[in-house]
Amino acid sequence: EFDNPDGLLVPGQYVRVLFSSAKPDMQPAVPQVAVQRDRNGAFVFILDAENRVEKREIRTGKTAGEHFIVQSGLDREDTVIVRGLQKVRPGMPVKVENKHGKDR
Repeated sequence: EFDNPDGLLVPGQYVRVLFSSAKPDMQPAVPQVAVQRDRNGAFVFILDAENRVEKREIRTGKTAGEHFIVQSGLDREDTVIVRGLQKVRPGMPVKVENKHGKDR
């Protein structure tokens, strides 16, 4: 959306718009079901190097389909827990499965 104070553009009119290419801002996205909230804000559970649960506070932005764009709090290498959230607690060890249900 943009201002049209002089009324140069009218409904139904066709225009040609040129955009300069910009480098995309790559940000992580997580399924909305993985994001929880408490009095401190949004958080997700991730796995540390020893496959133990860690609570990570995040700042979410816009949605993209069924995902939240994460503005801060996650690194590219982080593994976010998306299933079994009602059973996990910070510090507990977990067995990792890939999306096809097989161990990795």
